[in-house]
Amino acid sequence: SKLGDEEFALDEEHCLEIDREFVQFYHRRVCWLQLKEFDKAVADADHTLGLMDFCKQHSPDEDWTFSHERYRPFVLYHRTQASALAYMPEEEGAVDDSADPEKAIEQISRGLEEMRNLFVEHEAEEQYEQDELVVRLNEFRESIRDNYGVGMTLQERIDKAIEDENYEEAAQLRDELDQRNEG
Repeated sequence: SKLGDEEFALDEEHCLEIDREFVQFYHRRVCWLQLKEFDKAVADADHTLGLMDFCKQHSPDEDWTFSHERYRPFVLYHRTQASALAYMPEEEGAVDDSADPEKAIEQISRGLEEMRNLFVEHEAEEQYEQDELVVRLNEFRESIRDNYGVGMTLQERIDKAIEDENYEEAAQLRDELDQRNEG
């Protein structure tokens, strides 16, 4: 993070502009969610997460960094929610060829894994299961399973086969997953 030969650090004006951008992207992300523009909500969440990474790297002080980092789980929650909803039918019971509840579940599982990594990184793993956002995502995932009759996803079956050291089954399931993703 050098410009020329100097270390780059954010100054007060940069910080004010970044604070404004965080707020603007938060409001826009909430609007995208309300408008069911889930891909746009995901893109805005990704932008915010990238901006958080940039701030952490170039921050003038830890308090300012924390003022943003404390919202990282919430941004990950929005990102996970939007990426899962993108695979759900517009209205429950509606026929929607682009709907794929299993992929929605996979998106939630991926988001929960990112959340777990965040808790581990901050040495707070024991708080993970009780975190309100984690509980909500788990409830969302289970409601999709119940409402759409989705059992274990292919990825979950692969993970279970590996855990059980059944590598032949895991390889077959991986091939099945690869074929599905190609089609």
